[in-house]
Amino acid sequence: MKVKYKYIEFEKIDEDEMDETRWACKNRKGGAYLGRIEWYQGWRRHVYIPYRNTEYSEGCLRDIADFLKQLQGG
Repeated sequence: MKVKYKYIEFEKIDEDEMDETRWACKNRKGGAYLGRIEWYQGWRRHVYIPYRNTEYSEGCLRDIADFLKQLQGG
């Protein structure tokens, strides 16, 4: 699974009671945390939860979407 992209990277945070892994999304240049990815039972898929006051370029959003797609097995 690809976890490093040009501008962002994902690192495992932990696993919850349902054995679902949570991921932190970080800026590769400065190391700032941008948000997290976790399982959302209501949609039965992983979702991205951005932190407050974060901005994203089109490329970052594509990378996040690609990572979510990998988690869904696509």
